[in-house]
Amino acid sequence: MEKEIENYLHLYLGCECNYDKTHYAGILTGIEGDSAITFDSVNGRTVWPINRMIPILRKLSDMTEEEMNDMERLSNGKYPAILTIQSKIFSCDEIIYLLSKHFDLFDLIPSDLAHDKNTL
Repeated sequence: MEKEIENYLHLYLGCECNYDKTHYAGILTGIEGDSAITFDSVNGRTVWPINRMIPILRKLSDMTEEEMNDMERLSNGKYPAILTIQSKIFSCDEIIYLLSKHFDLFDLIPSDLAHDKNTL
């Protein structure tokens, strides 16, 4: 089954996005049906076709030491592991944390559905 951005974009509210790979769209603030809503200081609120949005994400390998420490605090053994992503096991709290930091948990970057923040 081919990945489609429509199935993942709602998980990355608050991340920066591009439109059609070259145009900066702003911060993703919402999803309404087949539309993505962004905000930026120049254009304000803008509505885009969701299938042409490209979130700007980070690879797990780009995690900072501070973020690793935060993850260690979250995984202190009181929460059961529930999901394996990229050969790593994460709890619900860890997944929520990683999504809030805009990490690519679904291999969207290698699938060309997201941009790597460090290569822009």
